Amino acid sequence: MLKIIVITHGTFSEGIRSSLEMILGKQEEFLTYSILENCDLESVKSELNDELEKSSASGQEVLFLSDLFFGTPFNLITPLMEHHRFFHITGINLPLVMEIVSNRNAEDIPGMLQESLSLGQSAMLDCVDYLKSAMGSRKEDY
Repeated sequence: MLKIIVITHGTFSEGIRSSLEMILGKQEEFLTYSILENCDLESVKSELNDELEKSSASGQEVLFLSDLFFGTPFNLITPLMEHHRFFHITGINLPLVMEIVSNRNAEDIPGMLQESLSLGQSAMLDCVDYLKSAMGSRKEDY
């Protein structure tokens, strides 16, 4: 089973997990890390490295999900690529995470991630424009 590690600014990662588990049930091999103001970044990086070493020793694939391209969580993960092999997607949303979790046992993980990214991107809509188009309403009505 693909191990998923969500690392975000603030408690967003915990919110993702809570919402995910409300919809899909309790998740195993799903870890969250919250980068809070004044947290010890070296300690977090060390914990992430330990998780990667543990997974590597057991032959388990790892996927990191971070919230913001070039944000602190992203920047903590990137240097780990020098010594470890893993997947990393940034810019997450709940539909993307749900799709990944639902397909985490896929044999073709890179292919599954590409399909999940497409779904996650398509889940973002301008609701006013969508409803206007779907109902044939005029923009002035909104």
